[in-house]
Amino acid sequence: MSEYIFIGGSHGIAEASIRLLLQRDAQARVHLYSREVGPWASEKRVVWHCFDAVNSEELNVSEVNFAQFRGLVYAPGSLQLKPFTSLKLEDFRKDFEVNYFGCVRVLQTVIAQAKLSTLSPSFVMFSTVAAFRGLPMHTSIASSKAALEGLSRSLAAEYAPRMRFNCVAPSLTDTPLAQPITSREASRKISEERHPLKRLGTSNDVAHAVDFLLSDASSWMSGQVLRPDGAMSL
Repeated sequence: MSEYIFIGGSHGIAEASIRLLLQRDAQARVHLYSREVGPWASEKRVVWHCFDAVNSEELNVSEVNFAQFRGLVYAPGSLQLKPFTSLKLEDFRKDFEVNYFGCVRVLQTVIAQAKLSTLSPSFVMFSTVAAFRGLPMHTSIASSKAALEGLSRSLAAEYAPRMRFNCVAPSLTDTPLAQPITSREASRKISEERHPLKRLGTSNDVAHAVDFLLSDASSWMSGQVLRPDGAMSL
């Protein structure tokens, strides 16, 4: 079987990405590391491991067959929108902990084992349109995600050609994480109008980009940032 690791995946974009992966690759087995199993309790090809990207001490990958390891998706994220003068240093630390340092810890564990793979593993991280286009109230999240993009490019150079590293940078997407914005009709309408394509993204919109980067169809891509963002970055 092809072995994949998802850090987070019980809802939203990562859940949709797992569904697309299982449909595309009949031999795929997903090791899901998340705080809850979500909809995957009865799915035999999803092996759930209780894990918190910030608070768990160690990522236990003993059940992963790294000889057949094909890819990893790091999906934890935050959506802290505040004016810069209202942000405390602790706010920045929290965003960096979940978005950047959590990813670093995971990658240090997995890359050491991924060298055993007979395949060419693909690593996918989530950035945001705000890391490319300046947006007000996004200082903390944009900073931590920009650091993640830099990490991805550096690793792409360091581990080529054996491993690939890419980011997906969506704009506001209709997921549970975004509900504080999308659940209010007025703010949702304003957000839709700000996008040239005049709607918010769906989980599947972004999941297709993730699945592309995990697949051999993207085998000549590394160190890149895909932008399924409703043309917001334009």
